[in-house]
Amino acid sequence: MATEGYNWKKGETVYLPWKEKQIKKSGSTSYVSIVNSRYICIREATDAQRGILVKAMGKIPAHHIIMVGGMPFCKDDRSDLITGKQYAGYPFPSQEELKEVLEVIRQDSSLLSAFEAESMPLATISTFWVRETASRILLPNKLKYYDADSGRVCKAADDAMHVRLSVVFFSQDNLNW
Repeated sequence: MATEGYNWKKGETVYLPWKEKQIKKSGSTSYVSIVNSRYICIREATDAQRGILVKAMGKIPAHHIIMVGGMPFCKDDRSDLITGKQYAGYPFPSQEELKEVLEVIRQDSSLLSAFEAESMPLATISTFWVRETASRILLPNKLKYYDADSGRVCKAADDAMHVRLSVVFFSQDNLNW
C-alpha cells in the first residue's frame, strides 16, 4: 500500500475526508462508523507511538444515543439509498483511549487553545461518554461515562448529559478508529 503521508503536527487542525466502516446491517437499514471533518492533532505519529486526532462535539444527552450491535451510536448523518437507509455516526472512544487523550492534553495546555480556536471547547475534568456499556440480563445495555475528575467509569442516568469525543489514531500510512 502506498504511503498516504499522515504526518500532522501537534495543534494542527486536520480535515479528514469521509471514511466509513460497516457496523451493522439490519434489513434495509445499515449503520456505519465514520470519520470526517475537523479534528485537532494532539500527538504526532512517530516510530514509537501512534498519533492522535480528536474531535470535541460538546455535551449530548443520553436520549440521542442508541445501541447498535451492543455499542453506543449516534445518528450523526443519514443517507437515503435505493436499497434503504444508512445511518453514520462518529465512534465513541474506549475508556483507555479517553484516558490516553486526556493525559496528552493535560501535559500540554496549549492544546486547549487549539480546541477553543476551532470552536470545540474542551475541559479535561468533564464527564465523557465511552464505548463501554453495562450488561443487563434481558434488558438493553446501559450507557456508561468516564468521570475525569475521579478517574472512574460509571453507569449513566437516563437523563444524563456528557461530553462526546471522536478519537482517531494514526501512523504514517494508517487511520484507526
